[in-house]
Amino acid sequence: MLAMLTTPPLHALLEASMASHMLLQFPALMVAGALLASVTSDSWRRRLAAWNAHGIAGLTFVALVMALAMVPRLLDLALTDAR
Repeated sequence: MLAMLTTPPLHALLEASMASHMLLQFPALMVAGALLASVTSDSWRRRLAAWNAHGIAGLTFVALVMALAMVPRLLDLALTDAR
C-alpha cells in the first residue's frame, strides 16, 4: 500500500487538487491502517487494548488527527514537506 501511494504517477494524481488529496488519500491511509491492524500480533493488541479501553482514546486521537489534516494550510504543507 505504501509503495502504491508513493509511486510518482499516483502521487501526482493524489496531490493534483485538495479535494482528491482529502477524498482519495485519507481513505487510502485508513485502509492501510486497517491492513496494519489485521497483521498486528496478539501481544501488541493486548497492550493497545489496555490503553484504549472502550475505544475512546483511539477515537479521540483519530478525530484530532483528521481535524488537523483538514486544515488547508496543513494540506498545502503536506505537498512541500513529506514529514
